[in-house]
Amino acid sequence: MNQVEVKRRQIQSFSYVLACINIWVFGKSIGDNGLGYLAAAVLVFALFWVLTGKNLPDRMGRMLRGRNARGQYRNVSRMRKNMMLFQIAEGLLGTVLCMSLGWILLEKVFLVPYGSMILWILSPALFLRCIQSVFLGYFQSEGSEMPSAVSSVLRQVFFLGLGLVFLGIFRNYGEKVSLLLKRTDFTSMYGAMGIAVGMLLSEVLVLLFVFVIYRGSMAGRREAESGMKGTDSFSSQLRTLLIPMGGDILRDMFLLLPLWIGLLFFQKRSADIYASVSAYGIFVGRYLITILMPVAILSAGILPGVARTGSHIRKKEERYARTAFQAGVQGTVVHGFFFTAWIAVLATPLSQALDKSAEMALTGLFTTGSSLILWLLLLFYFSEILELRGEKHLLLAGYGILDIVSIVVLLILLNTGNTTTALSLSLVLGTAAGGIVLGILACLRMKTWPDLLRTLAIPAGSCCACGLLAFGLEKICLPHLGAMVTVLLELVITGAVYWFLLLMLRSFRGQDLNYVPGGKVLRAFGKTLRLL
Repeated sequence: MNQVEVKRRQIQSFSYVLACINIWVFGKSIGDNGLGYLAAAVLVFALFWVLTGKNLPDRMGRMLRGRNARGQYRNVSRMRKNMMLFQIAEGLLGTVLCMSLGWILLEKVFLVPYGSMILWILSPALFLRCIQSVFLGYFQSEGSEMPSAVSSVLRQVFFLGLGLVFLGIFRNYGEKVSLLLKRTDFTSMYGAMGIAVGMLLSEVLVLLFVFVIYRGSMAGRREAESGMKGTDSFSSQLRTLLIPMGGDILRDMFLLLPLWIGLLFFQKRSADIYASVSAYGIFVGRYLITILMPVAILSAGILPGVARTGSHIRKKEERYARTAFQAGVQGTVVHGFFFTAWIAVLATPLSQALDKSAEMALTGLFTTGSSLILWLLLLFYFSEILELRGEKHLLLAGYGILDIVSIVVLLILLNTGNTTTALSLSLVLGTAAGGIVLGILACLRMKTWPDLLRTLAIPAGSCCACGLLAFGLEKICLPHLGAMVTVLLELVITGAVYWFLLLMLRSFRGQDLNYVPGGKVLRAFGKTLRLL
C-alpha cells in the first residue's frame, strides 16, 4: 500500500464521516421510522451492490496496471472496453433483479412495510455505480487515486444538497397522504423516498464527473495505445478479474451478514412490525451511525502506520515490522478505549443531543454498546495486517466467527425480549470474537505479542480516571450548558487529561508514536509538557 493509496483511503474515510452527518441531518426530518425504512432499503441495495461492482475498481486497477507495466497498451485498451460492456450488462441485470427480487426480500422476508418504493427508486443507482467502477478502475490502473477519492466526497456533498431538496418536496406530499389515510407513517416514508431520489441524482452527477475526467485523461492517448498486441480473450479477462473478486465478495457478505440476519429476526420476533421499524431506525440511524463516525476517523489515522508496517514486511525487516505492529496495536487499543469510555459515560447528554424523543433507548444502546468502537478498530487493524501479509484466507475465519457468535447471541437475547439492545450486544460480542481471533492469528504470523502493561493496563487505568472526571463534569455542565456543548467540552477536556496521563505514565516510547494515529500531535504535546 503506497502513500497515494493511503491518501485515497483516508479521503474515502472522511467521506464516510460526511455520510454519517448526512444521516443525522435527514433523521431530524424523517424521524426514526423514516430512518428504519431507508436503512432496510439500503441494506437490500447493498446486497446487490456487493455482488456486482463494489470490488471492481481495485481488482481492475491491479489487473490493468500489470499489463501497462509490460507495455501491453492495446491489450489494456481492449480489456477496458470489454469491462465496460460487461459492467453495463451486469449493472442492468443487477438493477432488474434489485427491483424485482429486492421488494420480496424487503417486504416478505424482512417484513419492512412501505420500503419497496424506496428500493425501486434506489435500484437504478446500481447501474450508474457499476459504470463508475470501470472508470475508477481505469484511473487506479494509471496510478491516479484522486478521482476515486474526490468522487466519494462529491457524492456526499451532492447527496446532502439534493437529498434536502427532494426530502422537502416528497415530505409535503406525504403529509397530505397521511392526513387522507390517517396514518403518520406515510409522511416519513415519502420523506425517505425523497432522500432516495437525492441519492440517485447524486450518482448521476458523480458519473458525469468521472466521465469528464476520463475524457480529459484520454485526450492524446491514441498513439500511446500502439504497444504489444493483446493476447487475452474476453473469457480469460473475466476469469482473471472475477475469480479474485470472489474472495472479496465473500468477505463483504460475511461482514454484512449480521446486519441482514439482525433485521430479519428483529422483525420476525416483533408483535408490531411498524413499531419495530421505528426502533430499528433508532438502532441504525442514531446508535450505529454515531459509533461508526469515530471508527471512520480513527481508521483514517491508522492507515499510515499500517502502510509503514507493510513496507517493513515487504522488505523482510522483521524486527522493524514487529515493532511497528506492536505500536499499531497499542495505538488502536488506546484510541478505542478512550472513545468507548467517553460515549458510555456521556450516554445521557449524547442521547439528548441526537434525539430527545428516543433518549431512554439511545442511552441504553450507548451504555451497553459503546465498546463496538474498540472491537471494530481492532478488527480493521488486524484485517489490514493479514491482508498485507497475503493471508486473506485467514480473514474468512475471523469473519465467520464474527457471524456465528453474533447470530447465536442475537437469538438468545431476542428470546428474553425484542429490544434493540439485543441487536447492539450481538454486534459487540460478535465483533469482539472476530477481532480476537484475527488478533491471535496476526500475532502468531508476526511472531510477537503486545506489551500488556503499556497496551492494556495503563490505558485502562487512565480511562477509568477520565471516566470519573467526565461523570463529574456532566453533573456540573449539563444543567447550564446544554447537551451538545457538554459533550464537546468534555471531549476536549477528558481527551487532554487522558493523553497527559498516558505520556506521564510512559505508555508510549518515542518510536511508537511513528505508528500511532495522531502521533505527530502527541509528540508535540509531550515535548511541550516535557514528558518526552
